Amino acid sequence: MTTDPAMVLPLDVLTGIFLLACRLQFADPGMLNEFFTLWAISEVSRTWRNIALSTPLLWSIITLRSLVQMNSESAKRWLSYSVECPLTLDLLLPSIFFKYDPFPALRPHLPRVRELTVARPFDIPGDSPLTSLEYLNLVWHSHNAKEGAPEGVELKRLRGLLEDAPRLRAIRVTTNFLPVFKLASTKLVELNLSLQVPVTELYEFLSACPDLTVLN
Repeated sequence: MTTDPAMVLPLDVLTGIFLLACRLQFADPGMLNEFFTLWAISEVSRTWRNIALSTPLLWSIITLRSLVQMNSESAKRWLSYSVECPLTLDLLLPSIFFKYDPFPALRPHLPRVRELTVARPFDIPGDSPLTSLEYLNLVWHSHNAKEGAPEGVELKRLRGLLEDAPRLRAIRVTTNFLPVFKLASTKLVELNLSLQVPVTELYEFLSACPDLTVLN
């Protein structure tokens, strides 16, 4: 007779394993995403399902890779399972892959977002300030700008995001567009740069980045 591991492992150990599985999926876009991970965990047994549904932290990691595989009601249910946990939100998915608009389900929860990964400012809903945002990961290349939107408009949206995030403490930027990392300089901790910048200009910029620890 097979023993359910959930019956012999301490609850905190089992929950830790579930969290690690979800975070590994979140960190590697090439793997099956957390939507399938949590679905698989929930299907193992009634005990595992009860543990998963009663652990809000498991549902606090959200990516568009997951949301676009749900319908609107499933997305709302997922977010409800996270209760009031701070959210980690990854928006790195072109809108051409959307089967439905996921933002109506997300919008009421945006004030809970603590960490945000985004490809361009226009991917961020502008009507809900990210008041709990502490970590911003921006992967912005100039050719990714929203079609028909001047880069100045994109920068204005980014400036508005930074101004509406009073708790923001760290920014990581991957870009080939000089004005982006200039705008984010005061809270920049990591910069991955894919354009050539005159040494004198780069030195002047780096002197304005007191918290920068990684430069590639």
